[in-house]
Amino acid sequence: MQKTLESLTPLEEGSVKEFYHQLYGLRRIYESGAQDTVVMHQKTLLYSSQAMGPVKLTLDHRESYEVSRLGRVYDIEIQGDFVLITFKQQDEKGETEYEQYMGIRGVKNVQVLNEWKEKQYSYDKERKSQSDYWVYEALVFTPKHKVVISSSTNKAEARTLCDISYFHFDDILTTVHLKTREQLPNYHSIYNSKQHSAASLASWSLLQMHQQFQFDHQMITGIYAGYPWFFQLWSRDELISLGGLMDLARQLNDTALYKNIKSILARHIKSILADGTLSNRYPHSDLGSIDAFGWLAKRINDFLIILKEEKKLYDLFEIPELLLWYKLLKEGLVKAKEHHQEEGLFKNGFNETWMDTSYNDEGRTGFRIEIQALHYAIYDAIILLGNIVDSPEVHDYADEQKQFRETIRSRFLINGRVIDGFSQDIDWSYRPNIFLAGFVAFDLFTRNEWKHIAVEYLEQLMTPWGGLSTIEASNALYQPYYTGQTNESYHRGDSWYFVNNIAAMVLHQIDPHIFKEAIQLIAQASATDILDLGLAGHGSEISSAQEQKAQGCLAQAWSVATYLELMSALYPLYD
Repeated sequence: MQKTLESLTPLEEGSVKEFYHQLYGLRRIYESGAQDTVVMHQKTLLYSSQAMGPVKLTLDHRESYEVSRLGRVYDIEIQGDFVLITFKQQDEKGETEYEQYMGIRGVKNVQVLNEWKEKQYSYDKERKSQSDYWVYEALVFTPKHKVVISSSTNKAEARTLCDISYFHFDDILTTVHLKTREQLPNYHSIYNSKQHSAASLASWSLLQMHQQFQFDHQMITGIYAGYPWFFQLWSRDELISLGGLMDLARQLNDTALYKNIKSILARHIKSILADGTLSNRYPHSDLGSIDAFGWLAKRINDFLIILKEEKKLYDLFEIPELLLWYKLLKEGLVKAKEHHQEEGLFKNGFNETWMDTSYNDEGRTGFRIEIQALHYAIYDAIILLGNIVDSPEVHDYADEQKQFRETIRSRFLINGRVIDGFSQDIDWSYRPNIFLAGFVAFDLFTRNEWKHIAVEYLEQLMTPWGGLSTIEASNALYQPYYTGQTNESYHRGDSWYFVNNIAAMVLHQIDPHIFKEAIQLIAQASATDILDLGLAGHGSEISSAQEQKAQGCLAQAWSVATYLELMSALYPLYD
């Protein structure tokens, strides 16, 4: 993925007084009263303005993870109301590494600036990452009422896209607007107005990250982990996010969306590695994800239950497909036991869980509560599929799962306290992984046991603003504020919105009355993040524990997806 355009800046209209996030685009209103609107459509940016003077176009062409470097060359050709900008990235020898073309139509009074300026990005600086970049001030132009900017690796295509978009400008805007409205559920059952608005935006955000991708000359459906950095298919993130996509499919009764969910699950179930894990991302990487297989099983279980309830199971599946999935799950469990099981439990290595960074600790090696629960969920999916296909082995798997449950309880439940894990020593730290365990394998403990567990963990982890810290405040590793890319706070204090949402769902399942205050505090905090903080309409990755902020990746798929699941749990569609 590449960045191309840095900014469009009106020069005589004063500062921006108001922003309007229109879901399909952004409208800006300036001190002068002038307005402009920016809408993205495929490879084209559509820009419209009212009573607008000159506008400066600034470019910053580079790969997404690339810092500014020498060898960036722009060539600008003006042909009436059309401008062609050719970008070349050259190496140290002056040879071209790649070229990109940008076509612009609908401009007049074009003045070439051809100036490089240094720019500092404050959020990157706060995160302790590269924050100083050089950007290219290319042009000043007066916009006609409508301007289009198209990008391509092919010069002819850039011009063709420009022409088509310019002459069908209004039609494209209408189509984009209507498509956006049609995609969003009305959430009529959510009576809390703030949560209702947040749910609408969360559904929009998740749909932005649910895309079609081209890999190896074939189209694949999937969910980006997040913007602006995680534009890959990360197995764990994608599978956790599928719950929200299932909720959208059910809300909209969208057959195409159901088929896309099935396609994502099929891709993962056919990608189980030889050691019983999934690759941590797609396309394949050599690093496995110890918990992604369990999330796959959890989402298969959820999906099949929804299809049965909606009477759609045999609309989407034929018996041979169900038999294949059953076979692949069983084979995956055998592999997982061969490579990761010791004394009846599943062991993970350094930084292999979702808490995959370390700082002055052991990286959660050993046996961890949510890893046991996720492998327990594999049995749930096998048993459900086995019953659907009428397999005689179901009773054997049920007996094996029962024994697994007793082993988990005997090692993790100590004097009424569920521990986070153990290796050579017991880890008595309080971490919110207990709620992940409850979400995927609630019947590991009785409801009364869950009540005691939840009360104790909430006392240790609940923040005043409505999140859960990732370790208790009294722990020596605890960091109250986000420390950026140094990882000191990442799993040692920072509150993760997806975990918070999952915790609220578990609390609702335990007792919606006893935990009503905590549930609503979490739900309102997530709504605040989506509506008022970070990137408009998206869900942030994390917040500091001490004070609610939008931090980390500012458009994270699993944050909005689990929020949609939470809304579905609190405000059922059919109640």
